[in-house]
Amino acid sequence: MSAQHDWLYDATLVRVVDGDTVDLEVDLGFRISARIRCRLKGVDCPERGQPKWDLARDRVHALLAGRRFLVGTELDAKDKYGRVLATIWPMGEERSVNRILVDEDLGQAIDAVGLVTTAANGSWLRIA
Repeated sequence: MSAQHDWLYDATLVRVVDGDTVDLEVDLGFRISARIRCRLKGVDCPERGQPKWDLARDRVHALLAGRRFLVGTELDAKDKYGRVLATIWPMGEERSVNRILVDEDLGQAIDAVGLVTTAANGSWLRIA
C-alpha cells in the first residue's frame, strides 16, 4: 500500500457500477458506516457499450464480492461527479484493484489531470 493516502478504511462491496466505479459500505469506526460511491483513482475503464466494459465490471466484482478490503482516499479528493477518488486493496492481494485492471488491460492508467498513457507507444493523450 502507498503512504500517499490520507485515510484508510475497511469496506465491503455494495454494487459494481462499472469497471472504475463502485458503491461501498465503508466502516468509519465507532460502529459508524456510510455508503459511498467511489471512482477508482488512476484508472479509466471502458464505459457501458464499449468493448471490455463488461469484462472490467465483472473483474472488479470477482475481486471484491464477499470480501473485506481496504479503501485508501485523500482528503477531499473527488471527481467532477462527486465520487470519492479511491484505491482499493482486496485482502490477500498484493496489488490494488486499480493496478490489476491496468495490468490486465481492462483499463488505462490516467494521471490526476486526465491524461492517459497508451500501451502501444507510451505517449500521453488528454481524455474528456
